[in-house]
Amino acid sequence: MKVAVIGYAGSGKSTFARRLGDALCIPVQHLDQVFYTSNWQERDKGEARNLAEAFLDANDAWVVDGTYHRLSLARRLEAADVIVIFASPRRTCLLQAWRRSRRYAHRVRPDMADGCIERLDAEFVLWLVWKGRTRSRRKRFEEICRDYAEKAVVVKSRGESEQLFRRLAESTSSN
Repeated sequence: MKVAVIGYAGSGKSTFARRLGDALCIPVQHLDQVFYTSNWQERDKGEARNLAEAFLDANDAWVVDGTYHRLSLARRLEAADVIVIFASPRRTCLLQAWRRSRRYAHRVRPDMADGCIERLDAEFVLWLVWKGRTRSRRKRFEEICRDYAEKAVVVKSRGESEQLFRRLAESTSSN
C-alpha cells in the first residue's frame, strides 16, 4: 500500500502517518526530516528532492507525511493508493500544535530532523492560523480531491482520522 498524507500544519499528519506505517509494517518518510537539517535550517532544494525521490524509488509500499509541493508531490499523488488530506479547522491545529509543543518541550519530535527542537513561536503560530492557509493552498487541496476523487479522503477531525486509520489497517490485514 502507498499512502500520501498531506494537509495543514498541526492537523495530525505525522502522528497518523507514523501509526499507519507501524500498523502496516511499511516505511514512513516524514518530509520535515527531508526538508530541514539541524536547527531548522532548510536543506538544499536539490538534495531534498533527491532524498524524497530515492525513498520512493527504494520502496514498493510507503507512507509519506507532508505536502511539500517541490518534493515529488505529483509523483506521490499519482503513485498513492490513498491520499489523505488533513483539513482540520485552525483552532484544532493550533490546540494540537500547543499540546505537541508541551509534550516535546526542549526535545526533538520523532518525525523531525535531528537538532530541530520543538517550538511554538510567533512565526509558527502565524503559519498555523494564517500563512499556511492561503486561498491557493485550499484550492490546491480541492483540485487534488477533484483530480484524484477515487482515492482522496479528507479528514477534518480526530474521529474521522481514527475511523480512516482503522479502515486502512483492517483492509490490509484482511488481504
